[in-house]
Amino acid sequence: MNQCNGQGNIKAAYLHGKIDTSNSKQLRQEVIDCVEADTTTLVLDLHEVTFIDSSGLGSLVFLLKWMRSRGGRVVIYRPNSQVRMLLDIANMTQILPVCSNVEELAAADIQL
Repeated sequence: MNQCNGQGNIKAAYLHGKIDTSNSKQLRQEVIDCVEADTTTLVLDLHEVTFIDSSGLGSLVFLLKWMRSRGGRVVIYRPNSQVRMLLDIANMTQILPVCSNVEELAAADIQL
C-alpha cells in the first residue's frame, strides 16, 4: 500500500503493484491498520494495481465483510481496464461498487 488518508469518516487506501498470494495478508492488515474507529467508508484506489489473483480478490471480499461488520462500506476506485475486467468476470462488481472517476464518487456521496 502506498498511502492511506482521508477526511471525516472516509478513508482512502492507495494500492499499487500486484495483489496476490505473496502479499494479500499483509495488504489486508495494512488497510485494517489505516481504518479508524469512525471510518464508515473505505475507498480502495486501484489505479496503480497491475494484477490481482484469487487471493487478492479474497482480500477485497474480506475487507468488504470486515467493513460491513462495522456498519461501513467499501468502494473500488479507478481500477485500470484489466483489473476492472477481472472484477467483472468474477462478479465482484455485484457486491463492490466501482467508481471510475471523481464524478462517480460524488454521486456515491464520497469526497476524497
